Amino acid sequence: MTRLVRLILDTSAVCAFPSVQVGEPISEVDDEGAGFGVPVAALASAAAVIGADAVGLLTKNGAFVALELTMDRWQQVGATLGIVRDLAAAHAVVVAIEADCEILTARPESYAGLGDDPPIIVI
Repeated sequence: MTRLVRLILDTSAVCAFPSVQVGEPISEVDDEGAGFGVPVAALASAAAVIGADAVGLLTKNGAFVALELTMDRWQQVGATLGIVRDLAAAHAVVVAIEADCEILTARPESYAGLGDDPPIIVI
């Protein structure tokens, strides 16, 4: 059973795991019976920085939901990519808007092009 996504981690948040700034929000959504989503592109990007074993620990969490880029989203993600300039971040934005949730990030500047109130939580 796939959980309802209530939080999205971008590449910077995956790289910060298992810090308390990432672990606490994950625990909160898990306590609600919800999940946290991570774009697969963010997993790959983070693995290049912190290693696949570290990223693998995150994916083993019971609240983890892999966010795959599917054909029904490519145009929205492409349009958003023109604003945020990162594939994983663009995918995260599209899913956050659809799911009415926020993106956990250590790089708020990545989302500056979205205006004054982007759907982010800064760690």
